[in-house]
Amino acid sequence: MTSIIHSIDDEGAAAATGETPAPMRQASRAEVLPSRKANARKPGKHQETARQSAASKGGPTKTDMILKLLRRKRGITLAELVEATGWQAHSVRGFLSGTVRKKLGLSLVSDKGQDGALRYRIGSAQK
Repeated sequence: MTSIIHSIDDEGAAAATGETPAPMRQASRAEVLPSRKANARKPGKHQETARQSAASKGGPTKTDMILKLLRRKRGITLAELVEATGWQAHSVRGFLSGTVRKKLGLSLVSDKGQDGALRYRIGSAQK
C-alpha cells in the first residue's frame, strides 16, 4: 500500500504566493495504519451498561425470572416465556439452549402437555 502525504497548507500557501509546492513524500506504514492497540476489542458500552443497571437495581434479572418459571412443576410454554420476557421466540429458544443447557449445565426437559402445547421445565437431574 502506498500513500502520499501532501499538506494542504503547503499547497494553499504555494498557490497564494506563486511558489511551487514542497515535494511530496511517501508516507510510512505507521502513519497510514492505526496501531493494533487502538483496534483492540473492548466490551461494548451497551453490555457494560446492561450489567451495571441489573446489578444496581438489585432486583431479579430476566435469567432469574426464567429459571424460576422453569422450576415450576408444570413448567412453562414458549408463548408464556415470550410474554414474560418481551423477547422474540427465537431469542427465548436460544437462551434455553445456550444459557440454561450449556452455560448453566441444567437439564432442560420439554414435554407436550394435555393441551398439546410444548412445556419446558428444569428436570431433577443436573449435569
